[in-house]
Amino acid sequence: MKVGEGLREGSAPHAIMRAAEVLIAEAGIDVPLQDIARAAGQRNKSAVQYHFGSRDGLIAAIVEYHLRGLEFRRMELLAECEGAPGGEDIRALLTVLALPLVEVVDQPGSTHFARFFERVRHHRSVADEMNLDGDSRPTVRIVMSRLDHLIGDPPAVARRYRLESLATVLLALIADYERMSDADHRGRPEPDDVIDLLVGLLTAAHSSTTG
Repeated sequence: MKVGEGLREGSAPHAIMRAAEVLIAEAGIDVPLQDIARAAGQRNKSAVQYHFGSRDGLIAAIVEYHLRGLEFRRMELLAECEGAPGGEDIRALLTVLALPLVEVVDQPGSTHFARFFERVRHHRSVADEMNLDGDSRPTVRIVMSRLDHLIGDPPAVARRYRLESLATVLLALIADYERMSDADHRGRPEPDDVIDLLVGLLTAAHSSTTG
């Protein structure tokens, strides 16, 4: 199905996607499709295949559903950065990447969004879509290019490794932020704490093993 088609609140595809997000986050990618259909209130055990074609199609649809909104929000934040003093610094650019994820987690009714993303990070059907340097996310590509320029001190290989690790670390931090929200709202870190850790990842001194 096309992303967005039939995804009104309460529709069968929407219910299946919400149920899949929770079950995959809790049990992993290989959770039985029949369990997802049952959790979504579908009597037809083949409802997932009917609406999405396959497990891969379902996962890809959930990811695309979220990433469209994330890309739009990042575009807004990047425009704000470009118009503000210091908008080109590393922290401001990392805020463009991280803050929209935090905002989704903090929305009423959002429960397993970040943990789902953490589970499917390397799934073959969505790896390219979730790559922070992917061609399908122009705002993110701009941010990554600017970060590459700003952390120019480490050698090119080390710099590339840090940027490629950013997606994995970012999703893990947001997933932990979500878990802490579930466990004890008072013990949850602030969004600035998440961004502090990302800044540290990119700006840590490089230790050369040569010479």
